[in-house]
Amino acid sequence: MFGIEINTDLDSYNYWLPPVVVFGGNFLFFFYCQFKKDNSYIDVLWGLTFVFPIAALLIVKLVNGEPTFARQWIMLALVTIWGARLALHIGVRHNGEDFRYQDMRKRWSVNGQCSFYTQAFVYVFMLQALFSVITNSAALFAVIFTPDNTLVWSDYVGIAVWITGFIIEVLGD
Repeated sequence: MFGIEINTDLDSYNYWLPPVVVFGGNFLFFFYCQFKKDNSYIDVLWGLTFVFPIAALLIVKLVNGEPTFARQWIMLALVTIWGARLALHIGVRHNGEDFRYQDMRKRWSVNGQCSFYTQAFVYVFMLQALFSVITNSAALFAVIFTPDNTLVWSDYVGIAVWITGFIIEVLGD
């Protein structure tokens, strides 16, 4: 339909690696945030949870001697620029736990510290991991299923849409 052929000859890591990277990263980051007593650091990590699974896929492809293609590197570059800018923007503004997370901490601690940790783990860290994987699925699809080095018209339209959206986001911030 869009002039893109789909590579269907794939190793299983293409499917399990992205969720493992995101959920595993958020799992580990949960402990860091509890140590700091500040769950709002997860907002800084949010943009990077889009970069890490794409980078992991490309690293595994390189290690396995598999070919990588222009579309995959363009996707990594665009997602990295967006994710790093967002992480930096939120991180620079960070000055203590956000009021939303303070409210959650207060409400969820009423039934004890274990209740707080459980709810924070599930509703903040694991839910954000799930939303990240779902939201990032279009980029992951492009990285996983790119069969060759051919760029087609929809790639250029996608880059133009990305540039427009990125400019609007930067100006909005």
